[in-house]
Amino acid sequence: MSAEMIRQIGLALNGVEVQGDGTLVAQCCFPSEFCGFAGHFPGAPILPALVQLLLAREVIHRGAGNLSIGGVSAAKFKRPLKPLEEIEILCHPQPQGEAYMVELRVAGTRASSFNLNLRA
Repeated sequence: MSAEMIRQIGLALNGVEVQGDGTLVAQCCFPSEFCGFAGHFPGAPILPALVQLLLAREVIHRGAGNLSIGGVSAAKFKRPLKPLEEIEILCHPQPQGEAYMVELRVAGTRASSFNLNLRA
């Protein structure tokens, strides 16, 4: 993970909306030249799981404050995320405090989901 990757994630991410229940919603689209696709996989690029976690962290940072990832659980990656796809990110706050259930969707279909435990 590099500062350049974090910068490019920030550029790909549109504004974050905070819904009435505290859910954070954002959209993004990564161009084919996004550095996160490099080497993953040549000729058939997909968005690495680490980038998906960093994307969720950035949404939470913009919508709820500067928190660090303390742990990840219940991760399910059901479908590859490819360049130029419109990705919707939903971060649902959990009752136990600084934790979110995250969904990444394409065209309304869940591509991945995971729980992020955060710390200040």
